[in-house]
Amino acid sequence: MKRFLVGLLLLGGAAPASGLLAIPAQAQVTVDIGFSDAERRIINDYFGGSSKAGKAMPPGLAKKGGLPPGLAKKGKLPPGIAKRDLPGDLLGRLPAARPGTARYIVDNDVVLIAAATGIVLDILGDVAQGR
Repeated sequence: MKRFLVGLLLLGGAAPASGLLAIPAQAQVTVDIGFSDAERRIINDYFGGSSKAGKAMPPGLAKKGGLPPGLAKKGKLPPGIAKRDLPGDLLGRLPAARPGTARYIVDNDVVLIAAATGIVLDILGDVAQGR
């Protein structure tokens, strides 16, 4: 039995070198989770405008570094940032949020975050003005 285990260990050590079982030690899988097209449409219709997400920023905003601190996609929301829940009637129109995500209004932006980590997954910029 000991010889069998030693043989397996030796075989396991030799296999990656031969390329038979070459699997990267730290394989990374990236999944881009964001607002669906339907969510974008419903949110934009509700607030009566269109999102500036994906459009060029005005020069003044770009010079200041863009969106408010913590509102960079794939960045983390600061712990004390003021966030509000979406209005109930808007939530009623939207499909249920994906498990592990939450939607909030931060300043004039609607953000989708990973609930456990606070990482910003997507931003609809400047859609909630005056709300």
